[in-house]
Amino acid sequence: METNDPLVDVIERAEHERLPMVFAPVAPKDTRHCYLRRDAASRLMNAARALKEYSQGALALKITDAFRPLELQRKYFKEISRDIAAREGLSGKELWKRTTQFVADPDGYPPHTTGGAVDCTIVVRKSGKELPMGTAIDTVDDRSNFWHPAIRGAERQNRQLLFRMMTTAGFVNAATEWWHYSFGDQYWAAFLGKPQAIYGMAESLPDLRKA
Repeated sequence: METNDPLVDVIERAEHERLPMVFAPVAPKDTRHCYLRRDAASRLMNAARALKEYSQGALALKITDAFRPLELQRKYFKEISRDIAAREGLSGKELWKRTTQFVADPDGYPPHTTGGAVDCTIVVRKSGKELPMGTAIDTVDDRSNFWHPAIRGAERQNRQLLFRMMTTAGFVNAATEWWHYSFGDQYWAAFLGKPQAIYGMAESLPDLRKA
């Protein structure tokens, strides 16, 4: 059931609440806006606040992607599918299956198009350096799986720290992407055994042409 929870700019929210967060949107690269549904944004603020308290101000959340228009989702899907086909020699159903491990099918209500999904990591506030997580955000590689056995030691602990901050705030993690967290979308609903998602595809939201 769509709640009609509006999109809000999480950059403005963080600045208003004076929360230490780093924003590096991947697309559009020059934007000064980063949108999530209002409840999801509030939960992200809670996660940022909890990380600040846990680390005594030493660490902060870094956000690289949030609401994504459907046309941009289609672009990402095509690009990643093409790269995987060239690198791994896959086609047809196998290519689709492999591609959807790293980016949602644009024809199936992708989480980012609902305004309930966010890609994030943790940085050291003083230096701005990201904590080691085993791979960079958006790496199309099996090691991006949260529980990949090659990820050990500090990298595993850092992933678990991010997981704890985000899930305590109400998000769920997409296992194949350690950086991806959802609230309110169909993945969140399925993971938690909810009868249905509370967010559908966001279509009547802020004019992103101004972003």
